[in-house]
Amino acid sequence: MLIIEIAVGVFLGGMGLWMFVSYREKKKQAEHDREQERLAFNAAERYVAERFKTLSAERLDDFRARLATIFNDSSRSAMEAASSEWELSREYLENATKQVAIEAREALKGYFSAADKTGTLDKLNQHIEYLISDSIRSVSNDLMLMYVNELQSFNDDDLPSVTKGHPRKLFNLGNAHRLGENVEQDYKKAERLLRLSANQGYADAQVVLGQMYYQGEGVEQNYQEAHKWFALAAAQGDACAQNILGLMCANGEGAEQDYQQALKWHLVSVAQGFPAALSNLGVMYYKGEGIGQDYVVARMLFNLAAGHGDVDAQSNLDVMNKLLTLDQIAEIDKLAKEREVSFFAALGDANNPALETT
Repeated sequence: MLIIEIAVGVFLGGMGLWMFVSYREKKKQAEHDREQERLAFNAAERYVAERFKTLSAERLDDFRARLATIFNDSSRSAMEAASSEWELSREYLENATKQVAIEAREALKGYFSAADKTGTLDKLNQHIEYLISDSIRSVSNDLMLMYVNELQSFNDDDLPSVTKGHPRKLFNLGNAHRLGENVEQDYKKAERLLRLSANQGYADAQVVLGQMYYQGEGVEQNYQEAHKWFALAAAQGDACAQNILGLMCANGEGAEQDYQQALKWHLVSVAQGFPAALSNLGVMYYKGEGIGQDYVVARMLFNLAAGHGDVDAQSNLDVMNKLLTLDQIAEIDKLAKEREVSFFAALGDANNPALETT
């Protein structure tokens, strides 16, 4: 009996020792697994942080560079261009989420292998997904801030922006202040912004600035200043400026009266199909200013301009209708139709028109 008791005691004692050793080993293994998990998480955090440090800088630089071009394409609004660039950046970030996850698994494959053995692979994947999502959100917020600041700067030149000083932007805001559109009407600010744009060679700004000085709109009327800006825009091929410059030359406004210069500028504007220039050139033919008087060509030009909705041309036609008989009008209109093709063929080189001048 004593031997049996001793045997049981030894057995139980052995079992206790085995359980104790097993407990210690499991505890040690659990601590090892937790340490491996901690190391894997830390490695993932370092990798994602470093990867997004580079990616964030690249995205911000790229978005900044793209926003800087939104005023370059005159065929669409800067707002539309900015929105398009914002959508492209969002798409890039969506793709980056997947790409960085793939890159992280490759860079951390040793940790992924260990996590798979310890049954913590899902936790590691979830942690990396969280890190990437949080980093993407941070980059997106930075891009959004840049985007919003840019949009706000459209109506406030004092705000910092990547397009600050762009001639088209200066023109848009200057003209908005001139007209009081979406901003307070302020002619002084309008003139300053338009001049900054015009000094960079932006033709639209040169034309509007010329109009302000020609009409005395918010500034003291100054024909010399108006003539200067119209001449700069006209030299760039702006049809409106060419037409107004022709009028100023014919009237001796801002410079000595010069019918030859007036004829030159009206012709190049007409060659671009500018309706008001058709009417003004018609007046020169009607009066015989700088060119032989020719009612046929005058009426032809008035008809063409009136057909494009030019009110002055229609008034000029009404004047001719009162001075001529119906038979005369019919004959002139017939001749005008015959002359139309040859007249405009002569404008193939409008700067050296094949027209006899006097």
